[in-house]
Amino acid sequence: MNKSELEREFWRLCQIVDSADTVESSVPDLEPHLLDILNFVKANLDQREVLVRCFCAQVDGSRTYTDWVVLFCMRELRWQEVRDAANRRFEIAGGTNAPRLMNWISHINWAYDDAPWEDAAFFLYFWQKEHPGEPWPCQPPG
Repeated sequence: MNKSELEREFWRLCQIVDSADTVESSVPDLEPHLLDILNFVKANLDQREVLVRCFCAQVDGSRTYTDWVVLFCMRELRWQEVRDAANRRFEIAGGTNAPRLMNWISHINWAYDDAPWEDAAFFLYFWQKEHPGEPWPCQPPG
């Protein structure tokens, strides 16, 4: 897969998650689509530079998709370039004087933390890694 095909496929996968992330949807329902992106990225690590650019485009505001794409993927990948781009956007916007971005940057930085991720509760994939043997709080009844 060449660079433009890889990028096109990455954005296609992001669009699927974005379309699924509606007011009526629940966050755990996004997990299969988010795993598709994470697995795609991990299968194409030889094209890391292209993928970093794609993630950076999301955090710098050039491309707009649900924040769950970056949060979910960076929880595992923890690419410093993406975190740096997010923090740069926050600082350029005024840092602590940019209250609308404070939750956003906090969530991104939290995804990079070594402590258990509070959003892991939404995703069985991360819950099992971070809380082995504990029942998943979002387990559907039945």
